[in-house]
Amino acid sequence: MVDVELNQRPWTEWILLSDYAEVVRGKLYLMGGGWEYLIVPKLPHRRSIGIGVALRVPVSDPDKQHAVTIELHGADGTVLASVNARVSVRRATLNPGSTTARVQLAVDVGVEFRVSGTYAVQTRIDGTPDSRIVFNVREGRAQQAQRLGDGQVPVA
Repeated sequence: MVDVELNQRPWTEWILLSDYAEVVRGKLYLMGGGWEYLIVPKLPHRRSIGIGVALRVPVSDPDKQHAVTIELHGADGTVLASVNARVSVRRATLNPGSTTARVQLAVDVGVEFRVSGTYAVQTRIDGTPDSRIVFNVREGRAQQAQRLGDGQVPVA
């Protein structure tokens, strides 16, 4: 965990992958969330991925705008999708005694997976790389995914 008191900059608290994601009135809603493997029937395979992101933003400068980029990287490291947003903490949402406020974002991106391998989601805040998670994509049957256990998503 980053000590925001020392560096006074926003940071990514977490990134979650899902089948669908949205934020409504500050709450993050996910359908089929928390996976780290995709098993697809055949490559290439096109589908939508929901990405939920929580940021911690210092309250020392409310209303200051921060540029956030959420990138989806392919197995070869190339950027397959990139979404930009601007976030800030409004004075009305601050909790007394808190040094940071949570700001949640949700994006749904369509992507074509061309090869099996390790893919990544990366956040950048004000142009600086901040947090990164990885997930794996491979060909297989839905029955295989059920035998493999938690965190694996079969795609029909």
